[in-house]
Amino acid sequence: MKKIIYAFITLSLIYSSAYTKNFNFEVVDGDGRAVEGAEVLMSFSVARDTSIKKTAITDDQGHATVKALVIMLPHMTIEKEGYYTVKALNVRPLEDEAEKIPFIMRKVKNPIPLLKEVFYDNENRSAADLSVNDGWVGYDLMENDWVQKGCRGQVVDFFIRINKEYGPTEEGKEKVQKATMELKFPQQHDGICFLNEKEFVTYSKLKFPHLAPENGYKNSLTRERLRDRGYDIFQFVLGNVYFRTRTLADSKGNLIRGIHTKVENFAFYFRSPVTFTGTYHLNPRNLDRNLEFDLKNNIKPKKGL
Repeated sequence: MKKIIYAFITLSLIYSSAYTKNFNFEVVDGDGRAVEGAEVLMSFSVARDTSIKKTAITDDQGHATVKALVIMLPHMTIEKEGYYTVKALNVRPLEDEAEKIPFIMRKVKNPIPLLKEVFYDNENRSAADLSVNDGWVGYDLMENDWVQKGCRGQVVDFFIRINKEYGPTEEGKEKVQKATMELKFPQQHDGICFLNEKEFVTYSKLKFPHLAPENGYKNSLTRERLRDRGYDIFQFVLGNVYFRTRTLADSKGNLIRGIHTKVENFAFYFRSPVTFTGTYHLNPRNLDRNLEFDLKNNIKPKKGL
């Protein structure tokens, strides 16, 4: 009896804090065109192991509305055949109900096998404990390892050098006061290109656009960080990027060789050892910019992937 009373009181308190709200959505594809006929499924938790599900279908403008009693922020799934499923957690309604919550559904176009790897995976890398303070160190993306004695790397895709300048803190301890990270590529047309964050779809299985960019690659990159307000500095976060490596051009500057890679959440950590993190997908086919990964076909399957 006590449990029943407790449950009734709990639900009464929850519902007393709830309110009815319209969740208005606008669903478009990667080119900004409306996606008609997509099913929007929202799941509202009302108590432990209990939820209410609401659905709606997008119209010819890609719009859909779900009206619900909001108790907790809902989870949402958007599905349509021929598109990558969208999944979002804790969707918050907008104050102005005339506005639409935007979502991008990328089309399934031409998924292909790619090489998927994770930086700093101890099972996959023969040596991670390398200091790069003494000079440039090369990295091989195909082997996911350093190009150094005792490592698997054979061909340098990029070089990295990190310099740390030490000095005393207010407490008299020696700490890194300034850090400089340098990234460079061995071939003239190699480089790094930063993804426009508006094009990064966090809630989709295809987070990057289908194709790597054709232009916009920088052959080198330098970043500096200074110790600020007593906080230790130990990382450089580059974010979501593309690499174009192993390039070769003809006498007119036209590319005749090259491979493309996308890297999600690329970051360098230079405590000890120097490491970097991120997940990357590499297309080994010559000059093929397609980076739409067939999730069931990793070119080089690794344990746990």
